[in-house]
Amino acid sequence: MQGVRRPLRRIAIVDDHPEEQYLYPEFILAREMLVRAGYDAVIASPESLQFIGTELLSEGRPVDPVCSRLVNFSLDQPDHDALCRADKAGAAAVTPDLRNQAFFADKQCLVLLSNPEE
Repeated sequence: MQGVRRPLRRIAIVDDHPEEQYLYPEFILAREMLVRAGYDAVIASPESLQFIGTELLSEGRPVDPVCSRLVNFSLDQPDHDALCRADKAGAAAVTPDLRNQAFFADKQCLVLLSNPEE
């Protein structure tokens, strides 16, 4: 994940208004699986995150990596500021990679990914 080389700390599953998402039960299952595997995990909204110094925080505790469920791949919305700054600073590994996700999710790129000769 993006070249971050340190032990996993607290894994954050991040989405806008996670409790309102259709797949929220899957977020809960993923968190429970991570906890059972011995990891600390949290479900968080991006506006609840803070980027202070060199650390991305959730509930005042460092998080890394971040499993992003956001569809704002550029993280240009005000509520996504902390995650955006942490990503740009290399302070958190965001997965899937936002740049790749933006490319493959952009419907205009489907032309590049298709083979019209087949």
